[in-house]
Amino acid sequence: MIGLKQDFPIPSLEEWQIQLTKELKGEDPSILERHDEIEGIHYATYQFDLGGNSAEGSRRGNSTRNDWHIATLIEVQDEKSTNEKVIELLMTGCDEPIFDFRTNESADLDLLFKGIEFQHIHTTIVTNSIETVSRIQQSLGSSYHGKIKYAIDPHVVGLDPIRKLAPLFSEKQTPFIVINAYGLQQTGANATQELAFSLSTANECLGVLLDEGMNIDQAAACIHFSVGITANYFYSIAKTRSLKELWSSIVDAYSPAHSCSKNCVITAVSGPMNKSLKDPYTNLLRQTTEGLSAAVAGVDSLLIHPYTCASSHPSLELAERMATNISLLLKEESYLHSVNDPMGGSYALEQLTTQFSGNAWDLFQETESKNGVFTLECAEFIQSLIRSTAKQRLTLLRDGKNLLIGVNKFANPSPETADYADALTYFGLPYLILERELMTEKNG
Repeated sequence: MIGLKQDFPIPSLEEWQIQLTKELKGEDPSILERHDEIEGIHYATYQFDLGGNSAEGSRRGNSTRNDWHIATLIEVQDEKSTNEKVIELLMTGCDEPIFDFRTNESADLDLLFKGIEFQHIHTTIVTNSIETVSRIQQSLGSSYHGKIKYAIDPHVVGLDPIRKLAPLFSEKQTPFIVINAYGLQQTGANATQELAFSLSTANECLGVLLDEGMNIDQAAACIHFSVGITANYFYSIAKTRSLKELWSSIVDAYSPAHSCSKNCVITAVSGPMNKSLKDPYTNLLRQTTEGLSAAVAGVDSLLIHPYTCASSHPSLELAERMATNISLLLKEESYLHSVNDPMGGSYALEQLTTQFSGNAWDLFQETESKNGVFTLECAEFIQSLIRSTAKQRLTLLRDGKNLLIGVNKFANPSPETADYADALTYFGLPYLILERELMTEKNG
């Protein structure tokens, strides 16, 4: 041991400030402070140790590594071609196929699953049908328990199907309720709104499962989260860390018997909101930053949508391959899967996480005072907040205060010709694709 603390004494806050003043050569240190209008936070670009990290356990979970699953979303259409596509994806690096059954709930499972060795991979099933869950469990049996999770969105199907499914998962739990914060983020929500929405929805689902006879350990094991990641590297890390802390606190309030019940299962998703169709290859840079932030934050799965996913006629082969390659590069060349909580101890991240947690908890309590996000009053309240935030995003982009390469800065001199697909919606709000909105305004 070389005794770093003896060789390099830790400076005091006053010593830091003196050095900063010297380096700024007479400039006011306030120029190092930032105020973010979208997120509603104020912070300095330099930080100092203001106390220990009491939430380290909730961030790390029980793992000694930082590995994540490389996920790919596959819409279930023709069973034979879908099966071939899944096998090809598995052979090229994907280890978590996400089967989206919502357009084909009656798919032939024998044909669809032929030759797929589910015992060696993790799988997610997106569905709106109780019958699909039952059919898949009967088709695959219980031998793959712990390898398969379901993504049933209570804001799409309602709470009654959650109640009906509870007995199916009471004996052997697997995550089957997805808290779709990603969908809300893609409508324009900021981190505080996304977090508060997640917590309020998850807390409501806990109550439903408890009412159906589960204990808190069983109920918590049935819930997982899908969060949106953006090109703001530090915000995405802090938001994910904040979700882990706050979810741990909520579950802890129910006095679970096992500490692992406070762990937060998270799939990070990179979506089309900040992507460009006119200069599509710039999307790869944004996706890499987004994937890096998710990996550093310690998510369980990473889903990077193809960079052409917003197009009405997407060219998917290269885009899907590159999406998978981002995770492979982060693992095989950067070794981020081998370093647990690599940003632990970063004073700047700790301060951002604290601010996000405080703001999100205040908004969560406000939603709870309105009886939760499933009430009309609270839903309208959240929708109003998000519309305002989405409008802010567009205004700042239009005025050049926020920049997107290829969108409002350094435009492609030879733009690609591509049309946008029909706008998706979530929680009664349209997806916000910034480039599309700016083009619509420009074209009248």
